[in-house]
Amino acid sequence: MDAGTELPREALFSLFALLLYLPVCLAVFRWLFPRLSAFSRRLAGAMLLAQALLIVISLWLRPSMGIEEWLWDLDLEWNIPSALASAQLALAAGLTLAAGARARAQSRWRRAYLLGISLVFLLLALEEFYSWKSSIPDWRNRYLLLGAATAGATLLLAARSSWRARLWLFCLLTGLALLALGGIVFDRLPAFCLRLDFLQLRGCMGMTKVPDELLEALGSWLALVAALGLFSDAAPAASRHWQRALLALAALWFCWHAHFALLPTLEFWLTVPRASAQFEDAIELIGYRMFGDAAALSGELYFAALPAEYAGLGYSITLLDQASQAPLASLDADAERRSGIWPQRKGGRQVYREAFALHQPQPPAPNRALWLLLTVWRREGAEFLSRPLISSERPLLDETSLILQELLLPAASAPAATSTPLARFDNGFMLQMPPLPASAQAGGDLALEFSWGSAAAGEEDHAQFLHFGHEASGAWWVFDAPPLGARLPTRLWYSGLSESETWQVPLPAELAPGRYQVFTGLYRMRDKERVPAADAQGQPFLDARIPLGSLIISNS
Repeated sequence: MDAGTELPREALFSLFALLLYLPVCLAVFRWLFPRLSAFSRRLAGAMLLAQALLIVISLWLRPSMGIEEWLWDLDLEWNIPSALASAQLALAAGLTLAAGARARAQSRWRRAYLLGISLVFLLLALEEFYSWKSSIPDWRNRYLLLGAATAGATLLLAARSSWRARLWLFCLLTGLALLALGGIVFDRLPAFCLRLDFLQLRGCMGMTKVPDELLEALGSWLALVAALGLFSDAAPAASRHWQRALLALAALWFCWHAHFALLPTLEFWLTVPRASAQFEDAIELIGYRMFGDAAALSGELYFAALPAEYAGLGYSITLLDQASQAPLASLDADAERRSGIWPQRKGGRQVYREAFALHQPQPPAPNRALWLLLTVWRREGAEFLSRPLISSERPLLDETSLILQELLLPAASAPAATSTPLARFDNGFMLQMPPLPASAQAGGDLALEFSWGSAAAGEEDHAQFLHFGHEASGAWWVFDAPPLGARLPTRLWYSGLSESETWQVPLPAELAPGRYQVFTGLYRMRDKERVPAADAQGQPFLDARIPLGSLIISNS
């Protein structure tokens, strides 16, 4: 193999796993399994098989989406491998506690040791899943102190125990040592690799990713084997009641954490629409979803941030009328640090889920375009400082206000049409004949009421045009505006819409007097192309222009 060739990552880690597990498992099967009860052997074998299956899946799975990569990754928390390792340690805690309860004929010190070691296992089970250690000041020294105290108590007990009991205590110490090696020593390997960078140790940094998890997985299994051995000695013929209780403990532990951690994370990956909005201080909105409508709105926001940066953070939700820019309802809330759902891979960021419900004094008027805005702020003393947006794939109202969603409260029921539409457009819109006055005055306003309906949902923005053609000179004057004004863009029209808008058309003072023919129609904003239209008999209008009649414009 030449100097530039490297083994594939999966093959390298598989070789490491084989060299790690094979001698340990052979020793356990040779010296310890024969001393276990039948129930304990089956349980230890099943847990080892589950571990091996998860390792194979984690190392060789080719994920097609992010959820698979997270769900089976040995190097992440709050997923299937961490839940299994946590369940193993919780089961070890239950076994040592049961062994202490069954060993009534033994000394108080031995029973106190079994109670204490069960608490250690319980702490490790919680740490394995939630990874709380990084939030504990000087956690390495504290964990080393706990490990030293546990090892000392175990050695003292081993010195006063039989050879058979020493086997289980030695197995327990080996398992705890592997847990410490993976969780503390290998955790420091990246810094060690950086210090030896001058030696150009190729692959040193890459080897820090998974071996620590393999060491911890094997250590938790050895600790479980030791707990099974202690339980087998205390209860050689454990009743089915005890067996079922211990199995139920492991199952309930796994299901409990699946409900409160795995399921919210799966829910995010599978059901929450993604977003990408980066605020100052490395606060990122990565997803959100809404429930209800503009009249009663609730939802969930998903932020990614470092725990230190998330402290003191808050957010505001505002429902804003687009046309008037008037806020209809608002909510200010402090961010809940307890709402974290899982730690992300990048930079140790935590994902936080914030649930909100927007209470409105009264429902907004129907058929008006609304914006739902998000603002993130930080509390600094008595001030609330909004955090500017650095980048966003969603539109912004200003540098601190993100438009989460565009909303509309439809009318409860549309009035029935009383006449045949003047024009039917190819996009499903319909126009009634507007009342056209006989005359108007140049320099004044021409009031025209347009009644619109829709048999289909609008998909894009349109503008309505008015063409005034002077019969004598052939000169044209044009006026364009949204059909229903700024209050309801056509992109928000819905099937069954029936709405009217009165235009106040400002006629120029220099408009030549005389009779004008008036036409109207629609065109798409994106390409300025007119929308074809037809009359009640299905005959298309020439040039997609609908004649409205004529009027006389006079000078003031």
